[in-house]
This record gives sequence, structure tokens and C-alpha cells, in this order.
Amino acid sequence: MQSIAQAMGCEFVYAIVPNENIENVILKHAQAKVKSQLTIESTHMALEAQALSQAQLNIEFNRRVDELVNEMPYDFWENK
Repeated sequence: MQSIAQAMGCEFVYAIVPNENIENVILKHAQAKVKSQLTIESTHMALEAQALSQAQLNIEFNRRVDELVNEMPYDFWENK
């Protein structure tokens, strides 16, 4: 493919193209990560009688999602 592209005076490139708006992909991934983290943390906190209310969980969920989306840490796309 590279040689054909060069013969045509072009450059051959690979690309990953999302099936939906990239902002939605990022938001959904951030929400899934935070939900997974909060589920684990909430279980531990409940065992220690330190559970958060649903309102507190919602606030923390939204805060963490915003943080992930805005900061995009190096491990953002890892599943943990």
C-alpha cells in the first residue's frame, strides 16, 4: 500500500475512526470507569459503616467524571 501511495504522490496512513462523536465516547468511558471505582469503594465503606448517601454518591460520581474528562490521565483507556 505504501508503494502504491508513493507512486500516486500520496502518503499512506492508518486511522482509527470512532462510530460516534468522540466526546460521547470519552464521556461514556469516564462514566464506566468511575462507576466501577465507586462500586468497589462503596462496598468497602459500607463494610466499615461509612457509606455515603445516594446524593453524596451522585455528587462524587459527577465530580470524578468531570475530572477524568478534563485531565485525561495517561491510563484513561485502561480498564482498571
